Amino acid sequence: MNEALSSSTVNAKHYMLTSSMCLDLFEKLTNTGPGGKEFWLGHIRGSLALVQALGLENLKDPMSLRLLVRLVANCTISSVASATAIPSALLEVRSHLERHADIGTDPKWKLTALMGEYAVLRSRIANSSVSLDECITMAWGLDLKLMELSQSMTKGWLPEIQGAADVFPRREIYPDRHATQAWNTIRLARILLHEFLLQPDKSDHELKTIAEDGLYGLSVDIIAAMADDICATVLQYTDASSQSGDSRLAALSQQNTDSGKNMDSSETLNCYSLLFPLYIVGRSKWTSSCRKAWAMQQLEGIGKSQCIPKALELTHLIEESSEAEPWPIYAMLGGYGFVA
Repeated sequence: MNEALSSSTVNAKHYMLTSSMCLDLFEKLTNTGPGGKEFWLGHIRGSLALVQALGLENLKDPMSLRLLVRLVANCTISSVASATAIPSALLEVRSHLERHADIGTDPKWKLTALMGEYAVLRSRIANSSVSLDECITMAWGLDLKLMELSQSMTKGWLPEIQGAADVFPRREIYPDRHATQAWNTIRLARILLHEFLLQPDKSDHELKTIAEDGLYGLSVDIIAAMADDICATVLQYTDASSQSGDSRLAALSQQNTDSGKNMDSSETLNCYSLLFPLYIVGRSKWTSSCRKAWAMQQLEGIGKSQCIPKALELTHLIEESSEAEPWPIYAMLGGYGFVA
C-alpha cells in the first residue's frame, strides 16, 4: 500500500482506487442483510481516505475523474441507504470534479447532488437533530428541486410515449437503462418524501395545517403520478412484442423452462434494475390497489422469466407489510452493486 501511494505512476493510483471500490461492490452484492451504517459505508470511507492520501491534485487524468464520479455516486447512495449525512470529504471530491470534469450539465450529476440532500434529510430525521417542522420544510424543498430537475431534462433523456398517454400502464421508451434508472430514482425519491409528509406521527396542529393548505391531497396525487410514471418504464424491458407485459413474461418463462436458458445478461440486468422501483410502488399504502396488483404481477413475471428469486420475494414482502422501511430492501437486492 505504501509503495503504491508513493508511486508516481498513474496506473498504480487507478489500481488502488479501483480495488477499493470493487471491494465495496463485492460487499454490497454478497452481504445483503441489514448490516447497518458501518457495513454500508466501510469501504466507501476507505476509498475516500485513499483519495485524500493520493491527493486530488494528482487525480486529474480522464480515468481518475471517471473513477471519482463513480465514487461520488456510490458514496451518495450508501449515505441515503444508511441515513447518514454526506461526508465532507465527498463534497471536496464533488468540487474537484466540477472544476476538472465536463459534468456540470449532466442530469445524473445534478441528481446525485439532490440525493445527497436526501441523505442529509434522512440523517436529520433519524437522529432528530432538527425539528419536525424543519424536516417538513426540507422535504417540500427537495421535492420541488426533484420536480424541477425532471422538467429540465434535455431531449436526449426524454422518453418516447407509445400509444395513448392516458391509459394504464403507459408504455414509454427510454434511450437506455441508465436514463430509465435516473428517472425512476427521481420518482421513487419523491414517493418516499411524500410518504414522510403523510406520516401519522405529526402533531394535530401540523396535520391540520397540511389539510388546510391542501397539501395532503397534493402529496397523495404526487405519489399516484410517480407510481404511474414508474410503471410506464416497465414494458420497454419486459414486453418486446405487441403482447401484454404479462403474456410476454409468461412466454419467456415457458421458453426458458423448455430450453434451460435465460435471456441474455443485458436483458436480465434491465429487468433487475426495475425491482426496487416496482417494490416502492407496490409497498406504498398511498398507491391504488390496481397499481399494487400490477406491480406485483410484474415482479412475479420478472422473477419467473429471469429466474430471479428476489423478485418473487419482493411480492411476498409487499403482501406482508406496507410500513416496512424500504432501504433495507435495497440492501437485500444488492444495493447499487447490481447495476454498477
